[in-house]
Amino acid sequence: MVPKDYMHTDSVPLTDATRQNALKALELEALCEAFYRCCEENAQTRIAETYFRRLARHEEHHKQELARLLAVEEPELPMVECPASDKQKYLEAVEKERMAIAHYELSFEQATEERAMEIFVTFADVEMEHKMVAMRQGANANL
Repeated sequence: MVPKDYMHTDSVPLTDATRQNALKALELEALCEAFYRCCEENAQTRIAETYFRRLARHEEHHKQELARLLAVEEPELPMVECPASDKQKYLEAVEKERMAIAHYELSFEQATEERAMEIFVTFADVEMEHKMVAMRQGANANL
């Protein structure tokens, strides 16, 4: 369950390690948001379109929260390509979510700031949900 106040991040003093981890997370979120928007725009089915739209919105929210935590501007979305088939899109989504989970778990372990720890663990949980749904959707996607 997502804590009620997790959507109200303010900038807090951060250690160098936490700041660097949050900056990398911000970059990853922008990359994933761009990828999911590409997947949404090029989806073969309405189910895939809806799923990738949802993921893009979640990643956008994570990007906004991280930018607030860091007191920086949100990065622009990079130009990305995505696979043609929905099945391949789901497979790539699983890999992107695995990378995000690993980064948030490591960031949580290295953080000492309570607010940063809350964000990292919450985002890891959300990314885990994304990964599990992508795995299920990918298994059911038409080739």
